[in-house]
Amino acid sequence: KKHFLKEQHLKDFTFEAGRNYSCDFFNPYLDFNDFALKLPGFSYIPGITIPIISYWDGQPLRSHALRYVLKDRSTNEVLFVIIFTLLPRHSEGQKDESKNDDKSGQKDEDLD
Repeated sequence: KKHFLKEQHLKDFTFEAGRNYSCDFFNPYLDFNDFALKLPGFSYIPGITIPIISYWDGQPLRSHALRYVLKDRSTNEVLFVIIFTLLPRHSEGQKDESKNDDKSGQKDEDLD
């Protein structure tokens, strides 16, 4: 897991054009399946799980993003950033526009 912490491994690696690269993302304090924050327990206190979604009241989305930054340790240069944003689900009575990708031939009445 710490393969690229060795400088020689970094020098020996070359990204290939057209190849897809992927990785796993893990954080022991976040449960993405339940939108929960998991706080670790201590010797006599068990861990605590806080369901984040139950505290969200639809406030502006600018405060509902989680940002992770990967930096080079020696230069502090940012290599890439991952941002998770909490988005509201459409209410039950509303039509889900995202499921209707083919809108060709349909007129948008909101446009002049």
